[in-house]
Amino acid sequence: MAPEAPPTSASARPRGRPTVIDPPTLAWHALQVFLEKGFEATTWKDLAEASGVSTRSLMRHFSSKTDLVRIGIEPAWQLFAHKLAEMDDDNLMAALRRAVAEGLEAAYRDPDVGINWVRLVARDARLMSEIQSTSAPWVRAVAQKIADSRPDLPPAICRALAAAYDSAVFAALMEWSVDEIGTPAEAVDKMLRWLDVRIPDAEELARRERLEDASGA
Repeated sequence: MAPEAPPTSASARPRGRPTVIDPPTLAWHALQVFLEKGFEATTWKDLAEASGVSTRSLMRHFSSKTDLVRIGIEPAWQLFAHKLAEMDDDNLMAALRRAVAEGLEAAYRDPDVGINWVRLVARDARLMSEIQSTSAPWVRAVAQKIADSRPDLPPAICRALAAAYDSAVFAALMEWSVDEIGTPAEAVDKMLRWLDVRIPDAEELARRERLEDASGA
């Protein structure tokens, strides 16, 4: 999700106007400016001065400032999708929890960058809403994985479980940005354990229905 810190020191500014844009480095510089000036108050000129990339080049490559915040999301999503594909169906919720935690661990290789990214998103309600909207593919993929594993479950239940996991991930990251305890992956894993419920199989559901019918008779 969050961009990694560039290999150079935080105080070093790029010189000249690079002809090739390096998204992770650009996102790192943008993050520093957003935190200092505020997301809404930051201008394209501010971003150009911090990154060494011309305003024209920035606006040609990115349609909005939010796109700069989103730079790290796609790689994190691809990693999660890979983990999801490798999962077996035994103890599905625990496997999903591991896939989420491992994906986050890779996305936040630099804890300082990760916590600042979360702080930035948490400070701006509109930005948070836009970032959350990018998780729709994640929710669909998780819902499909649940449906594939448990074809007896109604599609609405699969979507509800996936949406609950998505909301829990964001809630855990917001809490982590305040407490600064452990890593983002650890915070998310702890939160998701509260949702690590056992999904009843078709036989158990049928047994429950029989018991309910008997009690209502």
